[in-house]
Amino acid sequence: MRPIYHYYHVYADGPWSMPVAEHWAALKASGLTVEMHVGLVGTPYHRAVAAEAMRIVGMPIARFVEADTGFEQVTLAALEGDLKIPGRIPDDAAVMYAHTKTQDDWRRSMTRRLVREGAHC
Repeated sequence: MRPIYHYYHVYADGPWSMPVAEHWAALKASGLTVEMHVGLVGTPYHRAVAAEAMRIVGMPIARFVEADTGFEQVTLAALEGDLKIPGRIPDDAAVMYAHTKTQDDWRRSMTRRLVREGAHC
């Protein structure tokens, strides 16, 4: 299976814990092996709490990119930067992007399409 580089955006000042738990459970159940790059936006305290929670459950996080304020562009800028570095993301790799959208149906649909159905790509 080709390598998967997963860029995951977390708004740490909002209700992130359930979306993160659901997404991580879906990733584990899928059997996908991913290299995770997590973008954290929020206060330093909330970012630290979210990062520690993700480490505790064993998420395979290669790195965190962080900002006090902002939106998805924090995580997307990290992805864009990585794509500009020759060899950083192999040519045969898949890139996955998801985030902690708080609208449950939309977020669950995104996870299902990317993780569960995408596992067959």
